[in-house]
Amino acid sequence: MSSSRFRASLLSLLLAPLCAHAAASDPGEWAGLIEVEGRAAFWRLRAEFVDHQPRLAYAMPGGGVNAGGDWQPLPGATMDDGRVGFTLPAAMGGLPCAAQRDGETLLSAAADRCRLSMVQVATAAQPAVAPGLYRLGDGRLVSVGSFTDFPQPTVIEFGSGRWSFLFERGAGVATAGPSLQSPWPVRLTLKQLPAQQQGQRLLWAEAGAKPLVGERVHIVERPLRWTNGAMSLAGTLMLPATPGPHATVVLAPMSTNAPREAYRQQAEFFVSQGLAALIYDKRGVGESKGDTRETGLNDLADDAVAAVRLLKQQPGVDPGRIGVWGHSQGGWVAPIAAARSSDVAFVIAQSGPSVTAAEQEIYRVETSARNEGLSAADVAEAADYERRLMHWVKTGEGRDWLEAAARTKTDARWAHLVEFHEKLPDLPSRRAQTFWYFDPMPSYAQVKVPMLAVFGDRDAFVPVERSVTLLRQALAQAGNRDHQITLLDHAAHGLWATDLDSGHKAATTTGFHADYFPTLVRWMKAHGLTGPDNGKR
Repeated sequence: MSSSRFRASLLSLLLAPLCAHAAASDPGEWAGLIEVEGRAAFWRLRAEFVDHQPRLAYAMPGGGVNAGGDWQPLPGATMDDGRVGFTLPAAMGGLPCAAQRDGETLLSAAADRCRLSMVQVATAAQPAVAPGLYRLGDGRLVSVGSFTDFPQPTVIEFGSGRWSFLFERGAGVATAGPSLQSPWPVRLTLKQLPAQQQGQRLLWAEAGAKPLVGERVHIVERPLRWTNGAMSLAGTLMLPATPGPHATVVLAPMSTNAPREAYRQQAEFFVSQGLAALIYDKRGVGESKGDTRETGLNDLADDAVAAVRLLKQQPGVDPGRIGVWGHSQGGWVAPIAAARSSDVAFVIAQSGPSVTAAEQEIYRVETSARNEGLSAADVAEAADYERRLMHWVKTGEGRDWLEAAARTKTDARWAHLVEFHEKLPDLPSRRAQTFWYFDPMPSYAQVKVPMLAVFGDRDAFVPVERSVTLLRQALAQAGNRDHQITLLDHAAHGLWATDLDSGHKAATTTGFHADYFPTLVRWMKAHGLTGPDNGKR
């Protein structure tokens, strides 16, 4: 078959289902962006007729593009002549919002103060494309799955850092738009191809480019269980199919209670570079026992250390090249683990604070309020509340004021940034004090193994400048000369590219900072982690 005929046949596979889908006129569900006064957020919208009357509901999902989130009714629903309209809830400004339905899209006029950019989505029992690591025909490595605290189906291109939500469109087709959460105009279309002897394949079609076939990279997986004292933990070891023994990285979870699968795409990146990777359920999550509410950072570090000790006995793992990776809370845990055990051979810490959790939280609330465009008075009030809460944790003072705020401040514009407590205990728990006021510096000053620390300079969660300064001091005290601290310009806490770290900017980022994955690759290669040992160390 000629290349032109091959390309035409691939395009027909992609376009036929979408064209058929676009012809449908029944009410349904859409997903994508709503932009109010220039600030974007991810929504799902459901339209239906009840007794011949239009009903609209929205959800801001935490559980996926095509599932999750509580449906809330929208007042003023209209669906006439291809237009959909409603009124935003009062808490969101009460603006009228309208969009034109054109086949599979809902699009508002560019000048509208409330704008929709959505595509119709299908509820599928199985994803259009099987999750996994794929190698495209041009050599690029891409991952389909879900990523950390963004549990929506996503696709990551490791070479460029491009990162996009996938929208299930029906008939086995998924599409992605020009930014992380924007679905339109479609920039990428994926479809699963019939499997061949070598395994699963996908069709990868970027707008304006020749479609490519991607073959799934075989990864050897091994379920593991281990204990840290009386605590039982469970995870999955992912190994390259190439001969070992492999350097291996333990992925320490973040503060979210997402299960191990939320770290699979990050693990696939390490596997794509020749490392093995262990993902595991945090205490109290999935198959792991315990309760994170009763856990301190040292406990979490010891969980990772116990995993390292187990890995030293695993076939295919090089026992002298096992390290710990962590992001955010995991960025605290990884170096603490290295300080507590000589079995940890290296550390990769991302967006990890060098301050107490109390200081970090006060910074997060104040900076996030500012980045969301709240007034100076609102920013100050939000920060004051968080300081008072952390002061109560430390001293037990100010409980009455905090309980009164929980009754009177829930409608404040900054309320979503903090936790309210209508009934606090007489005194804070010892665990709360030890967690929120744990000083990581003594542990950091004991880290003597190679360490890579990566920060984004626009981080709204971590005081980066102060954290970098303290980290340098601690590593100097440890006599650690084999460390690298990289500050990515115009990068958020999540290390995605942005000029401002905020939720509405996350919706429109094009992906990870362009130098994020290359930074990891260069450092791992320089430290002999990207291939089998071969006796070279």
